[in-house]
Amino acid sequence: MKRTFRIQFLRRAEDGDKGCLIEEESGNYVVDETELDADGTDTAMILGDMINLFNNFCDEFGFKDVSVTQVLEVPYDGEEE
Repeated sequence: MKRTFRIQFLRRAEDGDKGCLIEEESGNYVVDETELDADGTDTAMILGDMINLFNNFCDEFGFKDVSVTQVLEVPYDGEEE
């Protein structure tokens, strides 16, 4: 069974970033989000999959200094995210 989760996170702002910027002593951050799909019904397995998928997502886009702020399950739309 496929399940989709929307992950909202803060990441260090990069040149050209638009949107919700948050200024802190350690730098500027932007609120961002992504949706990732996981298989299964076992909560522990899904959490492990989501952590790995999110780490791969951050590596792919070169995001550094990331903090997850919210994770919500959303309806699965039948398409791979």
